[in-house]
Amino acid sequence: MQTAWKEFQQTIKLQLEEQQEKQDLINSNQSELITGLSRQVLQIATEFSSNSSNNGNLSFSRLSKIDFPRFDGEDVQGWIYKCEQFFEVKGTNDNVKVRIASIQLNGKALLWHQSFIKSRN
Repeated sequence: MQTAWKEFQQTIKLQLEEQQEKQDLINSNQSELITGLSRQVLQIATEFSSNSSNNGNLSFSRLSKIDFPRFDGEDVQGWIYKCEQFFEVKGTNDNVKVRIASIQLNGKALLWHQSFIKSRN
C-alpha cells in the first residue's frame, strides 16, 4: 500500500512539474509578445509625438459603428490582428492608433500599459 501511495505521489509531482513547465513557456511567450507590442506602441507614440502636423481628428466612414476590440491580456496575436483589421477598415491614421488601442485595454493589460507609460516618463 505504501508503494502505491508513493508511486501516486510521484506521478502527481511529475504531472505538476510538467504543467508548471508548460505554464512557464506560455508566460515566456506571452511576455515576448507583450514586449514586442510595447516596442510597437513606443515606436508609434514616438512617431506621433514628432508629427507636428497632427490635428488629432479621426475620419469616420459609414462603418463607424464597428467596435474596436478590447484587450485583457489574453491572445495577444489575435488582438493585434483584429486591431490591424479595424484600423485598415477605418483608414485610421498611424498617429492615433496607439491612443485608440490604449483606451481598449482592460485588466492586466491596462495595468501593464499604465506601468509602461510611467516608466517612460
